[in-house]
Amino acid sequence: MSSFKKYNILSWKKLHFLVTPSELNSILNSHHFVVDNTGVADDYTESNPYEFITKYDALYQKLKNGNRLNWKTDYGIAGLSTGITGHIANCKYQKTAQLNIPDFSEPCIHIDTFCFHIWKNQFSTSFWVGQSPENICGLCISFPSKVEFYSPDKMQSGRIVIGDELADYVTYNTIILNIKSITKPLVMEWNNQIKRTTVRISATAKKDIEHFHFVSLNNIQIL
Repeated sequence: MSSFKKYNILSWKKLHFLVTPSELNSILNSHHFVVDNTGVADDYTESNPYEFITKYDALYQKLKNGNRLNWKTDYGIAGLSTGITGHIANCKYQKTAQLNIPDFSEPCIHIDTFCFHIWKNQFSTSFWVGQSPENICGLCISFPSKVEFYSPDKMQSGRIVIGDELADYVTYNTIILNIKSITKPLVMEWNNQIKRTTVRISATAKKDIEHFHFVSLNNIQIL
């Protein structure tokens, strides 16, 4: 099997959100879960959704209980991530000497954790969670907005495709609509300032985030 690289993601569209584990299960339960960022065993085709939801539940309970996460000891849940697709046929793996690696014909949706970071008097979601795992406050769903596709024929390489031409664009929009249907923008008060974020949060999760380590440590009021 060829090791030819099929595409390069040039830009992403993202939505940060916080929902309960049961709400997340309802949002994602009709889609395929796939490993999209590391190697897999020879017989792997897709992941059991239960495994991801169970790990998210473990993460959520720690956050809800005000635990301070540590990257070294909590990596299994702090570094939680998965690919999501409605087109499992696009998500094949290439055999190597050790593990099989993703060899997708198109990129799929990606979900991972996000953290807040207070930067220049703003609540940034741009920092890597490994830098501040104690500040994790939910998940980020990402989908390519622009992709450059390559071809073995160099004369045919460099084709730019926008996100809504990809197979999983409808899948991504469906998930986004499901998230938005049960969430509203997260608004916080910090240092006597109102902070209107782009993070979406459900009514139930809004009660729980008050106990998150990041929120309590920084004396943040959830509005």
